[in-house]
Amino acid sequence: MRKVAVLSALIVVSLFAFGCACQADEDMRSLATKLNSLTTAAQGYETYMKPDPAMSDQAFLEAATANDPSLLTPFADYKLDVERQDGFVSILVCTPDGSKALLQDVGCTGEFDLPLWENDEPIPCDMVPSAFSLCPQ
Repeated sequence: MRKVAVLSALIVVSLFAFGCACQADEDMRSLATKLNSLTTAAQGYETYMKPDPAMSDQAFLEAATANDPSLLTPFADYKLDVERQDGFVSILVCTPDGSKALLQDVGCTGEFDLPLWENDEPIPCDMVPSAFSLCPQ
């Protein structure tokens, strides 16, 4: 009888852990969709407004989302790193302490690009290579 109880407890714990992992994955996929919208706005701002290259990441994102500030709301609890190169924009989403890169999107592709949260080994934010290689030359 005791073995049945232990086995039942293990099954419940396993199902709960699997459910948590699936929920976290679903949350990241939802955030990826929102990142793609943010990157599209940032890419449009870069392409049409030609902002000062020395503009800070924060100022750039605020200007790029001036017409729809809600684009930044889902990222309030994350660290965002913006790169601009040759007219293209890349946005990297990391944990607040920068210890783990979660998502990366470049404006030149039109689709969400890199689901970094799926890596087995966490990648520190400062170790993520540029994604501009996805852009046309």
